[in-house]
Amino acid sequence: MFKKISSPKKKSIKKRKPLPPHYEVLTADVVLANKKVHLLVERIKTLVHISDEYWDMLYLPIIKAYFAFVQGLPAIKYTAFNKHNGYLELGIRRVIESLVAYRKNHPVKDLKPEEIPATEARWTYAVFTSAFFYGLGQIIATYWVSMCNNKGFHSSRWNPFAGNMLSQGTHYRYSFEAINRDTLANHSTPIIAKDLMPKEGFVWLSEDKELLEAWLAFLQNDIERGGLVAKIILPIEHEILQLPLMDSSLIEFPSDEIAQDNIEQNNKDKVLTNEEVINKFVDWLRNEIDGSNMRAGSPFGASQPNAVAHFTLNGVVLLFPYAFVLFLQNFPEFGIDDMLTITQALSEANFAEKYHGDDANEPVKIIDPTILGERMQAPSRNAQITATTDSYPTIKQQANNSLKNN
Repeated sequence: MFKKISSPKKKSIKKRKPLPPHYEVLTADVVLANKKVHLLVERIKTLVHISDEYWDMLYLPIIKAYFAFVQGLPAIKYTAFNKHNGYLELGIRRVIESLVAYRKNHPVKDLKPEEIPATEARWTYAVFTSAFFYGLGQIIATYWVSMCNNKGFHSSRWNPFAGNMLSQGTHYRYSFEAINRDTLANHSTPIIAKDLMPKEGFVWLSEDKELLEAWLAFLQNDIERGGLVAKIILPIEHEILQLPLMDSSLIEFPSDEIAQDNIEQNNKDKVLTNEEVINKFVDWLRNEIDGSNMRAGSPFGASQPNAVAHFTLNGVVLLFPYAFVLFLQNFPEFGIDDMLTITQALSEANFAEKYHGDDANEPVKIIDPTILGERMQAPSRNAQITATTDSYPTIKQQANNSLKNN
């Protein structure tokens, strides 16, 4: 008789999930103001052992650029650092421990910063930059960073190649893509590294082709071609992450006991005085070097650690007096009793320079290596005398590398 009137069902109201946390984009100076971070950066400065001028030119810009780039992002591929500020902590720790390992084999505590040879300083710079930048391409490949306002509302996705977050927003939040793009990550790392480096530093690094090749290979995760850079940093990487070492040979270091000799060059600008002496000596030297690889144990063999000739970035260095004693022994009929006659002739012809150091056995550098042949042998890290042929970047009166990305 009466129809039951049912009351309308109340719609259940689903609670909105709160937005993931968002974070303020910080300047590098704010990060550096943290007492712990500041002390760690001071530790890095002590380990690299370089003058304040070069620290400000080469190192501090990278530290600031790195801080501004990684912000508080976690290092998701590393369990111990898969947390907020993980990349920041990972980079600092890897740099410090890599430099400590490098200094065990290349101590500089007995030298003032200005006395450290440029070659040694450049290798230190390579270790520092490699340790900081290793694996940084993962941010390009798999991170999804949303630039947002102070209330957490999205505005755009961060493009790391367009610059750090400071240039694209005030706040950010992050997530990750499910697709594994390790190849993209490996190729992106050296690009990011170059972007974060001051121009002077990258140009300086690139002047040593052997070192640049190893540096680029390591940053692309090509461990086999990473050379000494990989041998220094990978054991540290595995120790930090508590992973087993795949190859125990990675912990072996080459000896380089006298790479830190600080020998100054004495440039001379004179005219040719003894063409006959020069031609005779250069012909003999060219023949010795061209045939050195054909004779085992030759004193001119590039692979010999105590060779009397070493190929460097700027030419060929001959150990004095050994190379010249060999010449005189081979050509007694030439009638030269004093080997200084040869060095004097080479210097006056502007073909060579004589170094002046505390040791009487001073090296002679051939300025124009093209006189020795068409194909030059690559410089060797074990060629201890290479430290005398290198130089630091030029410090300008007003630094134009304005600590970018801070």
